[in-house]
Amino acid sequence: MSNKYLDIKFIENNNSVIMKICLINAPYREEVYGDVKDVSLLDVPLGICYLASVLIQAGHEVSLTDAEAERLKIADIPKKIEKENPDVIGLTCTTPMVSSVKKTAETLRNAFPEAKIIVGGPHVTAVPEDLLSEKSVDVAVIGEGEHTIVELVKLIEENKSLKSCKGIAFKEDGKIIRTEPRPLICDIDALPFPARHLLPYEKYKHSDLIERKTKKNYANIMSSRGCPYRCIFCGSRTTFGGVVRFRSPKLVVDEIEECYNKLDVGIFGFSDDTLTVKKEQNPKYYQLIKEFERVKGLPIIFNTSFNLRGEPIVRSPADAISTFMRSNMDYLILGDYVVTKK
Repeated sequence: MSNKYLDIKFIENNNSVIMKICLINAPYREEVYGDVKDVSLLDVPLGICYLASVLIQAGHEVSLTDAEAERLKIADIPKKIEKENPDVIGLTCTTPMVSSVKKTAETLRNAFPEAKIIVGGPHVTAVPEDLLSEKSVDVAVIGEGEHTIVELVKLIEENKSLKSCKGIAFKEDGKIIRTEPRPLICDIDALPFPARHLLPYEKYKHSDLIERKTKKNYANIMSSRGCPYRCIFCGSRTTFGGVVRFRSPKLVVDEIEECYNKLDVGIFGFSDDTLTVKKEQNPKYYQLIKEFERVKGLPIIFNTSFNLRGEPIVRSPADAISTFMRSNMDYLILGDYVVTKK
């Protein structure tokens, strides 16, 4: 089996200059959650991991910094990345992170005045002007970023106008210019696995209930993108337009095997926008369950947290439990309830 992310190969491009790119998940949990910041699980920031993979494939030098996992303060980040002397700095941003991301961008602008600072993520997609109003921010990526970031970095590298790059907003002559929207990625199977190997994997965690069962690391994974529902509190439709795209079940389990074999991961959780989408809407539903047979013995966590749709399970709990029992999942987490086979 080929390794899609731990041994990513550079693409030969004699006409391209390797850009030094630092992608950062800013610290925010202490500011938002205070004394309970360590209670919840700590997921890998898959968004910037996917961006790192496509940038590495394009031949660039990429580093990842997860300030939450590494327990870095905003003031610590410039020292952490100073050896890279980045040409481009990328920050991901959800709505709870806005204040922290703005402060981080300002700190990084002072430390690296020549670097281009790019922001992306759900909040930026919803209101790109919010971050672009900051003097420290140069470009906002709107929507899915994998194709956009590669094209954007190439334009920056070649010192060309950004107007041809779909799916961004940027500042020019004191005005915010928004380019043509970028279509969703049709074939998400073509994306490389997220570059988890660039992160301190032993620092990510699930609940104590699960972690007491094994000494292995925890990983979150996505088997699909998007959600067909319209929950008013969720930003999935803003980013993905209500379109659901499913990954190949084989690739999903390939990724699980890679994490298990290369990163000592034995606990898996799903970060899909809606893992519980009705099976009638997911033509790969039963194939995914069948593929799980390949990894018998691994503890798989089926996690439906508040950002997932519970309606299909509530309407047909027997079907959900039946699916769970046929799979090799050890725990089915439904809100505050945990179902176990043991």
